[in-house]
Amino acid sequence: MTGVQTCALPIYWNQGRKFEVKANTVRYYQQSIDHRISPFIGDLLASKLTTKAILSLITTLREKNYSGSTIRGACITLNAAYNHAVQVGDMPFNPMKDVKIPEANSKPTKPIKKSDFKKIYNEAQKDPWMHARIEVGMFMGRRPSEVAGLKWSDLDLDEKRLIVERQIIREDGVGLVINSPKQDVEQDIPLSDDQIDIFMKLKAHQDSTGMTRLNDEGWIFPNEHGGRLSPEVDRKRWNRLLEASWVKHYQRYQMRKTAFTNLNSSGMDTKALQKYTGHADVRTLMNSYVFGTTEAEVKALAFQDELRDSIKPSGIPKLRAV
Repeated sequence: MTGVQTCALPIYWNQGRKFEVKANTVRYYQQSIDHRISPFIGDLLASKLTTKAILSLITTLREKNYSGSTIRGACITLNAAYNHAVQVGDMPFNPMKDVKIPEANSKPTKPIKKSDFKKIYNEAQKDPWMHARIEVGMFMGRRPSEVAGLKWSDLDLDEKRLIVERQIIREDGVGLVINSPKQDVEQDIPLSDDQIDIFMKLKAHQDSTGMTRLNDEGWIFPNEHGGRLSPEVDRKRWNRLLEASWVKHYQRYQMRKTAFTNLNSSGMDTKALQKYTGHADVRTLMNSYVFGTTEAEVKALAFQDELRDSIKPSGIPKLRAV
């Protein structure tokens, strides 16, 4: 691959992994290549890229006010691409070898404020689709892509469980595709009677409006035409809900942080929380001496029901068409 521009080497490496890693991972690296690598060092030969040139790239990105995590992502992309090139014999060395990869110094997003949480949830109850969507996001903490991938067949009413076994993501040049969950592990979420009732109201609403007939794949959260829910449509509905709730802007992913913050406050032990969240990184969620218990799940469900009851408005909310 000698003589190939640096913008091309990472591209070849990244595209060659399409069948080895998830589409989201490929997209993450491609964004670094297209926006942080190629525009600044794309005219340098791959075989001639030096440590000094990479340090200059880091300086340039900092001057353009890119965040630490974004710069770190560009460096990780270059490092991975060149490591692979060295392993297969296309490059004699990795110029990233002596570069200290910057730390990700971006500030993490916080959970939704309790006062805004109440406003959002109360407004969501006016619409069966949004009520269930917010329940799965702000109470169960499922990722947006996992929410889009839920089917009615995943709802086990006898065992009172919700199975999360797929996600829907947008793949460049293909469209909305079904993929396995982020951690490649099926998640088994316990449900309370109140949560099952919320799902059943949504199902009845879909039946009464004719949405069920359009929903050939059996999605719990279809788009307005009964098809797969895109990130763009889900985000638009979320933003409309925030505006109707008269709260500041929040990212959809903050629902997940809100759910797990509340569950942690309920006293759910760390190992049970780690299982519930589906996180693989034990350093974030648990210590080696904490063990999960069935009682912790029951306590967490009771806490969710108590929290929901504490923010319900008086009177019966008027349903709004999807």
